[in-house]
Amino acid sequence: MRTGMTMMQQGAFCGVVAAVFIAIGSHARADDLGDATDDITIEDPAKTTSDAPAEAPAKATSDDASSKSLIEEAPIIVNINRRYYKFYGDPNTVHGGIRERSYLTDNWVGDGLRDKLVDAGVYLDVGLTQWAGGNAHGGIDTGGEYSGSLDLWANLDTAKLSNGLWPGAEIFLHGEVAWGRNIQNPRGIQGRVGSAIPVGYDMTMPRATDTGEFYLSEYYLIQALSPEFSVWVGQLDGAGLIDPNQFANSEKHQFLNTALVDNPIVGPFAPYTAFVAAAIWTPTPEHQIIAAVMDNNGKVNETVADTYDTDATVFVGAYSFMPDFGGKPGRYMIVGAYTNKDFASYAIGDRLALIEEVIGLTPIQEKTDNYVSIITVDQYLYVKDKERQIGWGLFGRLGWAPKNRNAIDQFYSFGVGGRGMLIPGRDLDFWGVGWAGTHISSDLRKDLELLGSGNIDSFEHAIEAFYNIELLPSVHLTLDVQFVVNPVVAQIADAGGSVKDDGLAIVSGARLQIDF
Repeated sequence: MRTGMTMMQQGAFCGVVAAVFIAIGSHARADDLGDATDDITIEDPAKTTSDAPAEAPAKATSDDASSKSLIEEAPIIVNINRRYYKFYGDPNTVHGGIRERSYLTDNWVGDGLRDKLVDAGVYLDVGLTQWAGGNAHGGIDTGGEYSGSLDLWANLDTAKLSNGLWPGAEIFLHGEVAWGRNIQNPRGIQGRVGSAIPVGYDMTMPRATDTGEFYLSEYYLIQALSPEFSVWVGQLDGAGLIDPNQFANSEKHQFLNTALVDNPIVGPFAPYTAFVAAAIWTPTPEHQIIAAVMDNNGKVNETVADTYDTDATVFVGAYSFMPDFGGKPGRYMIVGAYTNKDFASYAIGDRLALIEEVIGLTPIQEKTDNYVSIITVDQYLYVKDKERQIGWGLFGRLGWAPKNRNAIDQFYSFGVGGRGMLIPGRDLDFWGVGWAGTHISSDLRKDLELLGSGNIDSFEHAIEAFYNIELLPSVHLTLDVQFVVNPVVAQIADAGGSVKDDGLAIVSGARLQIDF
């Protein structure tokens, strides 16, 4: 098995970077692109995620969607790409001293190289995420842990790069590396807690069972064909398209627990990452339809040429209702997915590799025609400042899948989150409190009991509270505590020996996010 970037990916990445800098050297910004604020705004293809501004761009006033810079006309798309609330070059980017500027390294050099890159159509971001904490009580064992990740993003605006010859499109590249003990290491935080759902979503990427390797995880194209219609094609994290949430969707500045970042029931249907072809139609600002096909064998360390099989394809359909109740936006999304892949054991997905190792001991008769239904909801109840996302609201998720072929057959979560409003003068701090209930298939539990696991509780619960402090506009510190009730792997382990407490684990820690 190959690790890290393949030679093909490395060559493509270096080629793109070289082409970008050649284009910059000879680039003169096209006059026919016009001012970024007039004529046309591409409708937001996924309305709002946890990272996107709460206010969607204004509706287009021209049908010529392809005549403009996609990133300038719809910066919210980049927020969706990154599942983060800002990027260098967006309308809210601030220069200045270290206490004012949006990014630690600001404009890089005195003559403004980074702004020149933006003018040429190249948007670059670097983010460092670090977590330190531990399992303070219960689970399989107690103890501390340190882990982290480095993310590199490049958003390339084809209209700017080609002087208008290729308008209305964006190329997205995402490279990343993680370090620390992987989730199957018994001395790591996940091995100590013994939960089915990882307590740190960031540690499951780019590969849950591999750390220290750099991967070009995502590389795809977005092409706007009209103000209302766009296509997305390439290697990407499909869960980002079908499971967005304003208050619970970013492992960088919101919740840490996997169950409060994404719906874990989608694991067998949306690998991280996979080749995806999606069409997104937003006929009005209130309604959106997504249709997509996905490679169910997708792997972050392989290309679609290596993994794709016609008998392992996911078909996805989604509808979103996105109302605005008196300036309080919301999103109500229903998704259905079907895969024709054959599963030789209970399906769970690569991101939950710890429990998969245990479940792998209990093969069942091969099943096909797997399917899932999920609902995702977020609704602002109070808004102070739409542009900066200052306000608060409620969120919720639920999901259902057949119990005879999925390790997780039901999932529920809800909570409250927002930005500001809690501490006077701290309007730029994020916060949230949430609960997630993961139901383990009764068929799986019966099989495990036959193997001597004992009586396993049907639900694993996660209760989490976080407060994200803006130390500087470029530096954020998150304080976090989680209560994991009935951790599944700890219950299985307790049947064969002693554990600290198979009914409750308490995880506390701090996350430091630096935007360079």
